[in-house]
Amino acid sequence: MKERLNGKQGIAVDVDDVLFKFVGEWIKFYNARAGTNFGEEDVFSMALWKVIGLQEGEEFPHLLAFYESGKLKELQPIDGAKEAVSELSVNNYLGVITARDSSWEETTLSSLNVHYPNFFSGVHFASNLYAKSPLWRNGNGRKSEICLKENYNILIDDSLETALECSEKGLCVLLFGDYRWNRRESLPENIIRVRNWQEALEYLEGK
Repeated sequence: MKERLNGKQGIAVDVDDVLFKFVGEWIKFYNARAGTNFGEEDVFSMALWKVIGLQEGEEFPHLLAFYESGKLKELQPIDGAKEAVSELSVNNYLGVITARDSSWEETTLSSLNVHYPNFFSGVHFASNLYAKSPLWRNGNGRKSEICLKENYNILIDDSLETALECSEKGLCVLLFGDYRWNRRESLPENIIRVRNWQEALEYLEGK
């Protein structure tokens, strides 16, 4: 584990489906555009092109349309997230690491300021493990690299692939939610499944 910063433990938090409800809202948007009938439980992977039956990279225009429609800024917080983040911010050093396209930075910062004001020390845009479109702005390195650079020794994230990659670098990961896309029977000992923010809070306050 890295040293605490000014006596506080560094915790990085993902945005989509950890702080804000994303996948379910995007799927509803895509259904309206494409005339399909997918549900959140159909999302078996964060490689969304696989889920909706497109070629790799072809999902990007639909993600861009979601952003341009204004739906991104309307996303609502995950249940319990605001209260938990507020409590954690008292005794911990909190930051945000997201794999959103960096062109969405203004909307992302605005949403965080509205729903999570003054809780995070920084917001970082990481490489997206799933986005292969040449149009996607691919961030500033992997989440594990940003965690190590910025002194975050715990990451809260809903991506199984990200959790596994970060665990290999010695980071503790709280794998958030019981989503179809992150289910797995066994996990490395430094990946802890938390189904909701209450469980995340209980784990972190017990450390």
